[in-house]
Amino acid sequence: MCRRIRCVAGAVLLGAIVLCAAPTLHAAQLPRGVVRALDFSDASAWTLHASDDVQVRLRAAPGADGRKALCLDYRFPTGVAGYVEMQHPLALDFPAHYALRLGVRGHGPRNGLQVKFLSTDGWNVWWYQQPQFSAPAQWSTLPIAQREVGFAWGPRSDHRLRHSAALQLTIAAVQGGHGELCFDHFALLHAPAPPAQWPAPRASASSAQPGHPAA
Repeated sequence: MCRRIRCVAGAVLLGAIVLCAAPTLHAAQLPRGVVRALDFSDASAWTLHASDDVQVRLRAAPGADGRKALCLDYRFPTGVAGYVEMQHPLALDFPAHYALRLGVRGHGPRNGLQVKFLSTDGWNVWWYQQPQFSAPAQWSTLPIAQREVGFAWGPRSDHRLRHSAALQLTIAAVQGGHGELCFDHFALLHAPAPPAQWPAPRASASSAQPGHPAA
């Protein structure tokens, strides 16, 4: 069973749903190549979801380069599979070729990281996932290539990601335990088209042994 939690000024309230406008940058403010950017300055714009018996808290924290961040503090019960996730309404129109960037840091056991994109009706989901994610201790930008984003589930027959209405960031228990995972920026970017054919791999050696010249 899932609980929905609203975060207000660092506290958590059960049973509330948030419908807020995303704190995104206007097109004129975006760096070149960025389609849409989202900051993490407003905790009240996010809704928390957690499976039963999982403890979770969303709190503000400083990010990298003067940005503001949000941290998910979580605690999974011993021997219980579960998840925690934070969801934000965010309308995205994906170009034909795109890439994603996510600013992240944290600590804790290895657990699954999932970045999900939901359709307007919520029935169709696309995702990027790392089943054994080890959070970096220092702020890092996680690059996500288009080929790493796939259709997760839903009734839609066209599985190409063209538009989404909400963003979900999920921690799925693998090793469980407790820790934190923090985010300070998300961006959708234009990317160059992949080559029609990738070059064939070529083996080479940087040194040679006597009687065996380097390749």
